[in-house]
Amino acid sequence: MSSISCRSTSMASESEISGTLDPSCCDDQQDRADGPANPLAGFPTEPEEDSDWKEFGQAMKERSQERRANNRFASAKLLVEAGISFDARNNGGHLIVRGLGQTFDFWPGTGLWQERGTTQQNRGVHALIARCTPAGDAQ
Repeated sequence: MSSISCRSTSMASESEISGTLDPSCCDDQQDRADGPANPLAGFPTEPEEDSDWKEFGQAMKERSQERRANNRFASAKLLVEAGISFDARNNGGHLIVRGLGQTFDFWPGTGLWQERGTTQQNRGVHALIARCTPAGDAQ
């Protein structure tokens, strides 16, 4: 009976191995001498300069703040146009909306709203308006 050893004392020569490999099995992978293609090629692995990333992050933060401020203004305007009463808290960051005998907490910056007494969260001022009006309540 032969035994299997994890240590090999002899290595197969390159000529012995080359005759057993079929190069056609790897045509779709296009392996190269330096290994397989890098899936992250073209993406920076490290920032060129820290200041570039800081500027980008600051610009994104400012854009997000502007968008939320615009949402606060536009949502309040839509609620007024729909004839829905609300109380503004936290400089308009939180609106307490009343419609059809129900009270809703609405955060217009993100569009999140929730009926008081429930845990279900919803999004969108238009969905809130539909819920607070008789036509939307039937749906």
